[in-house]
Amino acid sequence: NNLKFNISIKSFLLIILLIIVNLPIYAIDQTDDMISDQTTDILEDDLPVLEGEELTIVEIQEKSQDIKVITKKEIDKINPPDVIDLLEKKENLTVTKYGAYGNQSTLGIRGLGGKRVAILIDGVPVNSAQSGDFDLSNLNISNIEKIEIIKGSSDTKYNVSGAIGGIINIITIKKNKPGLKFSSSISNLFYYPDFYIPEGKYENEDRVFSKWFDFLDTQHGTLGFGIGNEIIFWSINWAGTRAFNHFIYKDDSNIKRRLTDNEVYDTSTSSYLTINLPQYMKLIFSGNYYYGYKYMPGSINSVLVGKQIDNLARGSVLFDADKVGSDRIDTELIVSNNFSNKEWFQDIEDENVNATSVHNLNTVNVINRWGFFTTDWLIIRIGGDFSYTYLDSTDLKIINSFNGGGWTTFEFSINNIIQIIPSVKLIYYKKYPVAIPKLGFVYKIGENWTIKNNFFRAYRMPSLDDLYWPKEDNFEGNPDLKNEDGFGGDVILSYYKEKILFAESSFYMTYLYDAIYWQPGSGGKWMPENIGRSFYVGIDNTIKSDFSKYVKLILNYSFLLSYYLSDEITVEDDKRMPYNPIHMIGLGAEFNWNSGQINFMAKYTSERYTTTSNVTELKPYFLFDINFSQDIKWFTIFASIKNAVNSLYFLQDGYPMPGGSVTLGLKVNYEYDFKK
Repeated sequence: NNLKFNISIKSFLLIILLIIVNLPIYAIDQTDDMISDQTTDILEDDLPVLEGEELTIVEIQEKSQDIKVITKKEIDKINPPDVIDLLEKKENLTVTKYGAYGNQSTLGIRGLGGKRVAILIDGVPVNSAQSGDFDLSNLNISNIEKIEIIKGSSDTKYNVSGAIGGIINIITIKKNKPGLKFSSSISNLFYYPDFYIPEGKYENEDRVFSKWFDFLDTQHGTLGFGIGNEIIFWSINWAGTRAFNHFIYKDDSNIKRRLTDNEVYDTSTSSYLTINLPQYMKLIFSGNYYYGYKYMPGSINSVLVGKQIDNLARGSVLFDADKVGSDRIDTELIVSNNFSNKEWFQDIEDENVNATSVHNLNTVNVINRWGFFTTDWLIIRIGGDFSYTYLDSTDLKIINSFNGGGWTTFEFSINNIIQIIPSVKLIYYKKYPVAIPKLGFVYKIGENWTIKNNFFRAYRMPSLDDLYWPKEDNFEGNPDLKNEDGFGGDVILSYYKEKILFAESSFYMTYLYDAIYWQPGSGGKWMPENIGRSFYVGIDNTIKSDFSKYVKLILNYSFLLSYYLSDEITVEDDKRMPYNPIHMIGLGAEFNWNSGQINFMAKYTSERYTTTSNVTELKPYFLFDINFSQDIKWFTIFASIKNAVNSLYFLQDGYPMPGGSVTLGLKVNYEYDFKK
């Protein structure tokens, strides 16, 4: 049911807009009376990193944005099967996923997902120029050291183009201590067994029980090795998974079925070589390879089954200098190459239909960032990113594209109490540049309160698929698409009382015109269109306890109104944007002891519509997870029950998600210090 208001939506939005505009003035008026002398270190920013500290690309200090960080320790406590599960449960983000492990998955921030969220790996953008998004199912969760989530289009750290919803920076480069390291893990997952009716049968007497080998549904293993000293360190990691994904689901007739033809076999390797040079300089060579062989069924109403082969390779060289002639200048230069080979095979006997699709995509990135710490009250940041893409596709043929831009950011600090951060990026578009301005504020009020405020332009260009996908039975691109454009802002209020709690509320608005969405048109053919305008207004709330290191409690609540607008449709018509729930609630409780922990995580997501017409609705769902781990010297025993209440639900129309599952596993972590 649609949420009803006693006052009109227009009046509500006008009030909120006035709050955003006037809150900075109110905060400045209050600072003289409320600011303590103990706050001088809160607004310190990215000072030059000295030898022995973490890399510049992975450090984020106080910024005006809504920023969250997930550490390796937190990842290990949750034991997530993949990155998408981690971000959905840990940070209450919206998720689009076409099934269980290995199936295509993307996520949304503030109602804007997929192509509108920029994915970075070690500071390098990896969104596909062809599709516009990045499939998070291709990442090895065991190889991640930290994840940064930057919400909204106000980022001035990386200044990635097209990041309307926000940025996810996945950090795999780790800080290593001298010595020898060895790690390994193995786990087995199985889904709740149940009675089901085989395909083609509908009578209750035809019910059968899950197969015995379904208790060995998914196995995951990892190996890691590292060796080095203070000057040079080398590491290599491997991971592999075999997933049958044979779980029970309910079809359109509410009949329990067992999913088949969804097997996934994948493996990945990654290696890093870190060289510490004189004068606080580092040189890092990194490489990653992923191979996946996947059976991809269509929706539950489709009899077609496809096979997909993914070959992904990434290589990069990072030069990081924390001192360039002066301890007040730092820089980093990244040169990377991302190669993607995707092959799709469809089981179709019709000779007139192309059942094979191959896409070879190669992208070269060059990124350079500089920081000038001119005075105690002014930091100047400049940089540029440039990418060249070469696509050879059986569908789109051969396409070359060049994108890039440069930016300048000024960070003013007033008495270490107020920060003012104006920024502008000029991006290359055809024959003229496009300016993307941003403006951020940080206000420190007293010892415990901080207010952040951002205003920004939102801008994104169509992907190659959007523009050039050839005309066929079900899909067709649109070369006449306009670029997405818009603006937005947010206010973030946070409170932290040491040994008591942390609380934060983030109110945001984003308005887009010429928004691009694939919609079914006449004859059922899907094609991208500039559907008109879309408007997003919401609030994210987080409360975390800090009263004990043995007990941690957390509450997340997100409220979002997302409207589809056109010349005929207004806010009062209450047409919501696809796949955006109004309510998401997350609860967590963690209990720690010296050698282990157990945690409980729950999430509720309200109903979502699948198209802008708001005809088809996906039902609400509730998830509850239990995770346990116990350290025994070098070993860690872990277990997880995901979706313990066995909710049968959909994240994407026609593609069921798994019910309850149980994971049991063992990890080994051994470190040897040569000095000892």
